[in-house]
Amino acid sequence: MKRFSNYTAYSIACFIVWGLLFLIGLIFHIHTKNHAAVYVFFGWVIGWLSASIARKVYKN
Repeated sequence: MKRFSNYTAYSIACFIVWGLLFLIGLIFHIHTKNHAAVYVFFGWVIGWLSASIARKVYKN
């Protein structure tokens, strides 16, 4: 079994944590129409995606 690189493990762990945060948010704030965490998550995804692309370009 191939070991995860640090960045891959970091990415998987971050997505798991975000999933837990959304689950907790849905449980406690189910009646809220505007979830600020969604906007923060999308900002994080944009940063993660741009960093991932930069890592791939830099390695080549």
